Amino acid sequence: MATNVQLNGHGPEPELSPEKLDELIKALKFVRPEVSAPKTTSAPDGDDRSDDEEEEDKLEPPDQHQVLDAMSKDGASVRSQQLYEPFTLRHYQHVADLICTEKVDRDSRGTLLHAILERPFENWKLLVKFMLDVDKNMSVSNSTATNSASKTSNLSILQRKDPNGNTCLHRAIQHPDSGLDFISYVCSVADDNDLRLAIATDNSRDQSCIHLAITQLHAEPPSPQNNKYPQQDTLKFFRLSSLHILKHLADHADGGVLGKAHITKTEDNIEDIENLPLHDLVHISLCKGLEWICPKLKDEVVCEKCAIFASNSDTYRKTYLAVVDILVKKYPDALKKLNQSNMSPFLFHRNTRDNNPATKDWGSLEFVEPSDGDLKQPEDQEKRNHTTRQRSTNEV
Repeated sequence: MATNVQLNGHGPEPELSPEKLDELIKALKFVRPEVSAPKTTSAPDGDDRSDDEEEEDKLEPPDQHQVLDAMSKDGASVRSQQLYEPFTLRHYQHVADLICTEKVDRDSRGTLLHAILERPFENWKLLVKFMLDVDKNMSVSNSTATNSASKTSNLSILQRKDPNGNTCLHRAIQHPDSGLDFISYVCSVADDNDLRLAIATDNSRDQSCIHLAITQLHAEPPSPQNNKYPQQDTLKFFRLSSLHILKHLADHADGGVLGKAHITKTEDNIEDIENLPLHDLVHISLCKGLEWICPKLKDEVVCEKCAIFASNSDTYRKTYLAVVDILVKKYPDALKKLNQSNMSPFLFHRNTRDNNPATKDWGSLEFVEPSDGDLKQPEDQEKRNHTTRQRSTNEV
């Protein structure tokens, strides 16, 4: 991490682009301030203290929202190492108190990172980086906390859960369109070991972040305004966002979490068969990619949304194959692991394919010669797919 970042030495740069600001935030060096010894809650015999001093010892530290609001306001002008150091000194103690304390904030929202996910702070990346810096660099002991902090945990802030049993990563995965940027950024700045352990942490349903991200891929895309066709104005819509999240997590996961079986329930009512992540990933519903029927019912001209979908579909296919490649390379034993139905990932894939009326005839395509390094459907199959889409359109 860079240690010196200077922007003309004084204050923010008025023409600073978002990309440049992002680079600078990542390069800022955390400076750990000196932390004073904690105050005691009871005075020793013979200690004469005023009522105000005793009352001060009993005060609760600021809550999450107070701390985040103050940091967001104060951090609006942080554009250099010179400005980041005093920012660190001003906010370290309150953040350390909230991170170290054994219980979460009384409003039961989880950690500071959970709270950041719930509110649209404009400078959220600076806040996330600061939380991770404090969490990593502070001494996890009672000496760093004030009288309001009790017994501390060795878990990193990324591993700590909200009252529903979700880490901040689990929470972001459940809201993929908004959570993609958060997870992408955390993966780029968090400590590798803390991130690896957080990805492997289970939620209240015994799902690691990898398991949950794959489960999200099986979810139906949202239908805005009761329209069965999801809006596709950007690459960030539901299943594609979930797939990008999965890729970020897989890039930083280790073989341990990829080799962990999970009781799986799919849309085919296959359950209690202890699939590995690779089993669930090669379910035929995910191999099919993105589905789209043009809302312009009888137009022969390809509409703008169809063009966007074609691009999205290509991105989905390439990203999907990349994730499969990562899972296999990081845990090659998965290829021969059997679930409780005695199916390897490939046999599970074939089973889900053959039991789906829409894909049961796809068997002849399984071993098509790859073109340009990627699996592609034969031209005649693509024509059949186009005809099917057009027929489905006419039936709507």
